[in-house]
Amino acid sequence: MESSAFCDFCVLLFLARLASPPLRSDEESADALAKATEALPLFREAGSGEGVADALLAIVASQVALGRRAEARGLAQPELKLFEEAGDRAGAAKMRLALSECGVTGDEALRDAEEARDDFRELGLAAHEARACLRLAALAHQAEEGLEAAEAAEQLFQSAGDAKGEASALHSAALLKLRLEDHAEAMAVGQRACSLFQELGLSRLEARARAGLADAALRYRPGEAEARRRSADEAMELAETAFEAFDRSQPQAWALDVSSDRFPVLTDTRTRFGFLRHLPSGGESLLTMGNRDSCLAGCLRKLWPWRRLEGQVLSSDPPDFSLPMYWLAHPGHWPRRVAENLPKTICSWQADGTTQCEATDQFGDRELEAPADLFYLHGTMEGMGNRASIDRYDKEAFQAKSFNTRHQMTIVTAFTSACRAYAPLYRQAAMGGSWDLAYQDVLAAFEQFLSEVGSERPIVLAGHSQGSMHIVRLVKERIQSDPALLSRICAIHAPGMGQWMEPSPLPVDKDPVPPPTAPCVAIWAAASPQADRKWTLIGFMSRGRGFTDFANPCAWTKGEHLGVLLPDEETKLPVLHRGLVQRAEVVEGLLRVHPCPAAESKLTQMHMGHHDYHAYDVHLFWANVRERVKQQVAAFAQHRQS
Repeated sequence: MESSAFCDFCVLLFLARLASPPLRSDEESADALAKATEALPLFREAGSGEGVADALLAIVASQVALGRRAEARGLAQPELKLFEEAGDRAGAAKMRLALSECGVTGDEALRDAEEARDDFRELGLAAHEARACLRLAALAHQAEEGLEAAEAAEQLFQSAGDAKGEASALHSAALLKLRLEDHAEAMAVGQRACSLFQELGLSRLEARARAGLADAALRYRPGEAEARRRSADEAMELAETAFEAFDRSQPQAWALDVSSDRFPVLTDTRTRFGFLRHLPSGGESLLTMGNRDSCLAGCLRKLWPWRRLEGQVLSSDPPDFSLPMYWLAHPGHWPRRVAENLPKTICSWQADGTTQCEATDQFGDRELEAPADLFYLHGTMEGMGNRASIDRYDKEAFQAKSFNTRHQMTIVTAFTSACRAYAPLYRQAAMGGSWDLAYQDVLAAFEQFLSEVGSERPIVLAGHSQGSMHIVRLVKERIQSDPALLSRICAIHAPGMGQWMEPSPLPVDKDPVPPPTAPCVAIWAAASPQADRKWTLIGFMSRGRGFTDFANPCAWTKGEHLGVLLPDEETKLPVLHRGLVQRAEVVEGLLRVHPCPAAESKLTQMHMGHHDYHAYDVHLFWANVRERVKQQVAAFAQHRQS
């Protein structure tokens, strides 16, 4: 290869790896990927191990930014072995850093980042050590450990003259200080980060930093009322400056994929704080359950409000539940949807971490012949106001950590072992939305449901997250006052809700045998054994409290865990995994899920941060819930006959 051409590719590669994955748009990431991919064979040909490792690190970072985590991991793992076999310690460390950045947030990623940092430190590779420290700040289990890593990254970036890296490290440190309740210092450090981004002309990063800091200022605010008010005022000011920064960064260039989970999860801060200022104490419970919109998405909705075309139905319109479009699941309108979201494959995890997969037809529900009817209320799938998630099902896929209609349909199938499925698409309450308006839609949908199923068939009530809260309210305000209707309820499942509203006075379903004479309420919130309750979604929303009387789905099957439902990484079709979960137990107000050792990395990458499994409250116990519903419907029928 000519030396000038080789130098050109070195320059291209250097440019390709300047920005870390979360700070690039899809177009920038695709360009970086193309440059690094082009440079890789040239480095191999030249015998440059350093160049090969840097090219691979850039390729993996770009693939992660584009949402191709499985592909990135598949590239980095074999290359790590090759570098280890060649005795190339620096190359191996870069591959460990790459693996830690592959979108996984569990203990395996933490170990990879720690080993990479230690090797970089010994080898004197300060720039890479700084990047590893920044990754450790995001992965650390304890806020103190994360802060130590962020401050180390700041010093390293500063010594290297990398102002952009320094600003990123300062921003990370500010968020961690807020978690540690060092509010004043956090705000000072966060402002330094934002000012650095502004000085560098990085308006997009400045906007994200300001919006993220504003969001965290409210989430981790002091408890005393006046301090909370000051914190909200600071957050509001930060939110306004974030909008100004978005204006400078030409937000129209970001409109390609504003709903993607590849973008940082930032709240529409202007709406959120303005809304909260007018709520009484405890109004935080009205925030979105489990689905928080990107700041950009909120900006775009404000810039381009919904316009009605002739004959168009808007998601904000009052639903007509006699129409198919307002049902996610319905045996008459959408008979194929249940079958589409049942697993056709079972994967069994072995002790060595491998899986054995086989086709199955054991979940071929004969839904139309089921003896009972399910009324299911989905969790939050929208980011702002009150909107119904209509016309989305055929455009979406079941994928990790995505709160969409396919994700919700795989929850529905947990209850169809003995039920026909009815799941309305109501105008859910999101940021700034009305909880009562959403509940009025739920009431209307329930009356439509009752008119269709008749007056005799048994009923199973279920929901998740926001949907669970509406289910419990429905029991209290509509069903308990109607003895004939109450006598038809054979089960109530309300996972993913916290203790900011009192649960139904009905007994909690935690015994191996369901009481045949009265319905029970199954309530739980899943998290890892390491989770600190106050930092989980349920713990935060209920201000550190949680139910101590949770149900444990494993108790329904004599302690045995029957299987987890997850999407296949390639096809996105649902697959039942056995051998992922060893056991579950209720400890300190959370249902703690213990993974099998060989499958720990698979399970830990599913949490939402702070070891919270809110997105998978039902999926983690999918097969146990199906078995329980069969038990409950059978027991109900037997009691009726007697």
